Amino acid sequence: MNCTGSDRGCKFRRRAGATLLSRYLYGKPDRGWGRQEGQGRQGRFALQGIRILVVDDDADAREFLHFALTLEEAEVKVARSAKEALEVLNQFQPNVIVSDIGMPEEDGYSLLRQVRSQTAARGAEPIPAIALTAFARESDRQSAIAAGFQRHLAKPVVVAELVAAIADLIQSPL
Repeated sequence: MNCTGSDRGCKFRRRAGATLLSRYLYGKPDRGWGRQEGQGRQGRFALQGIRILVVDDDADAREFLHFALTLEEAEVKVARSAKEALEVLNQFQPNVIVSDIGMPEEDGYSLLRQVRSQTAARGAEPIPAIALTAFARESDRQSAIAAGFQRHLAKPVVVAELVAAIADLIQSPL
């Protein structure tokens, strides 16, 4: 990662050679995404203290989301598969799950079914979930919502949209 200044964004180098510029993923600095100076915890998108589990089989996506959400002061754990996510959930109780749909072995739909089953068996409240996926058609969004995700965001993610979706889910849970 190479950051050139607060007004220029950061470059993230992917193994395949593509460069993602955070100014395009986050939005331009003058758009006011995220917490504004002096807003603190009451800020529009403040995620301070919010526990988030990110599940994605792509290492670069996991690293980027961890970085971006940590900047918003969230407590973030990552998992590279549905199986690993279920292991993490034994020791970490997130406020929100952000999961890729298209993962090898078990997809995000299967993960969410298992999470819902486990939380129901414990008598716990369901954990709000966001599908973060390259499957971006309207039918994909409808499938994600029908499977129990509260939000569906297409990759590449606009971090401001993800932060806003997380904040919205926290303010108005299931």
